[in-house]
Amino acid sequence: MNKSFFHFMILFSLVILAGCQSQKPKTTQLAEQAGSSAQGNGPSVISVEGRVVPRVTLNLAFSLNGRVGEVLVQEGETVQASQVIARLGNRQQAEVAVRAAELELITAQQTLKALSDNQDEVVNRALLAVNNARQAVEDAQRYLDSITGYPLQNEIAGAKAQVILAENQLESAQDKYENYQERVETDKVRANARVSLTEAQRAYNDAVKHLDDLQGDGYNFILKQAQTALDVAKEELVLAEENINKVKNGPDPDALALAEARRIAAEADLASAQAGLGQFELRAPIAGTLVDSNLQVGQQVTPGMTVVKLVDVSDWFVETQDLTEMDVVNVQVGQTVQVVADALPDVKLTGRVSSISDFYREMRGDITYISRIKLDQADSRLRWGMTVMATFVEP
Repeated sequence: MNKSFFHFMILFSLVILAGCQSQKPKTTQLAEQAGSSAQGNGPSVISVEGRVVPRVTLNLAFSLNGRVGEVLVQEGETVQASQVIARLGNRQQAEVAVRAAELELITAQQTLKALSDNQDEVVNRALLAVNNARQAVEDAQRYLDSITGYPLQNEIAGAKAQVILAENQLESAQDKYENYQERVETDKVRANARVSLTEAQRAYNDAVKHLDDLQGDGYNFILKQAQTALDVAKEELVLAEENINKVKNGPDPDALALAEARRIAAEADLASAQAGLGQFELRAPIAGTLVDSNLQVGQQVTPGMTVVKLVDVSDWFVETQDLTEMDVVNVQVGQTVQVVADALPDVKLTGRVSSISDFYREMRGDITYISRIKLDQADSRLRWGMTVMATFVEP
């Protein structure tokens, strides 16, 4: 009796041990439950558990230390891409820097525009300068010609004749005055003779000086002045012609390059100032919905500290984590997947594999990979985090 019982216990233990050794991985068990044979001629059906997740989940944080000054979007509200969610306080200096940079850019743009808009006026002024310079050369040459060559000899002859006439008038005035100079000073005849003598003397002196100017040092000075005036007029004409040649083909290249450099520098300064101000703002990088928000006015924040989560639920995905190394080789991107949520067992959903991770992880002794499945059409009752069973349809 005892010996039979002992044999029975040994046989029972062997049966239990054999059952434990034949236990299959979770995905194989689920495949058998789904009705496919693990042995035989038909392919294995791969089924794994997963969770419903949004298209994108982002943790948002400020890039500066500071205290929250404004909260513009509350938890549960939707935002558009680049929309400001919150701002830090004490950003006045950064705002002033942006306004100053904007003003400098406007000034630089106006300067650059003026170079093009005023081009017609610049060309007209340059043409007028050329005409005036040419006229000045002609006038200077005409004057120089008038005091040299035949005109000069004619002028000298006339000046000599004027000296002779003035000298005769002076002698006649002296003779007349001598006839009356013995009279008293109050005598009218004597006074008239004296005035005539003075005027004759002045006329003679002027005539002599004029002749000296035409022949002596005075003439040389006048000639030098006239030649200098002509040389200056010619130089100004050269400069005016060079200027018209420059401006008729467009704005001054040097001025244009300087104005363009100023505009580029102003744009860079504005971008830098705006980036500095942007550090005081928390913006949504994508459109989505705020969840798990901890933002409060006056709250102290530090760089990298998550203050809100932003999710994009425009599409729902299923994320699996236990796709084994034996199964992953039979799954490919784009493959159809049947999905059933634990909470909605009667709702049959479909999707397609959108990605399979390149990195593995070890889970309960198995090498597993994460896959993401984009649902073709989600049920409105699905919620983030719900568990589902995903069955990969053989392609």
